[in-house]
Amino acid sequence: MKKRSDLSRLMEYAGGHRVFTYVSWVLSALSALVALVPFLYIWMILRDVLNAAPDYSRAVNIPHYGWMAVLFAALSYLIYVCALLCSHLSAFRVATNLRLAVSEHLARLPLGFTERYGSGKLRKVIQESTGAASSSMATELIKGKPLSQALELTNKAVAEALDGLPAYKMHCSVLAEEAIKAAVKDYYDKHGIAYDESKFPDCSHCDHCEA
Repeated sequence: MKKRSDLSRLMEYAGGHRVFTYVSWVLSALSALVALVPFLYIWMILRDVLNAAPDYSRAVNIPHYGWMAVLFAALSYLIYVCALLCSHLSAFRVATNLRLAVSEHLARLPLGFTERYGSGKLRKVIQESTGAASSSMATELIKGKPLSQALELTNKAVAEALDGLPAYKMHCSVLAEEAIKAAVKDYYDKHGIAYDESKFPDCSHCDHCEA
């Protein structure tokens, strides 16, 4: 299988804006060609001056050649600016789609991935969100289930649902489990429902709660 070039991969991220890249190539080449025309007129000015010497009054086309040189120099610059605009339109779309692709990829990574490979701000952001992610996943796992099944939730199930947690963040899944059980216990107490005390953690001596 033929290996795809980096350019073809970038063009995929450009999407419908890839046409601006091709237009910028054409305009850049055209600008380079037009930029040569002023030198032609400068040569024509020098030729007429040398041919007319010493009677320079015969070099009547010099003003015309001068203005044409200025005109084509300005035209070359204008075409070059248009080429830059087209290339930047495509480049900005590539950069945006690359950011979106990277964000989508990071969102699919297990939280435990950053323990081995993460670093810097990325690792800090992901790890600081572990508690919220654990709580959110715990509520998703018990949503729509009777309270008796909610009590069966374990921190291991929460961690597995998140595709793993860093070892030093496992307490977040424990806290999520304990929070669910504490909420169920509170509901039972408020509604006078009998329950088995052994199924609920003793938060008065819980290291996580004290922390």
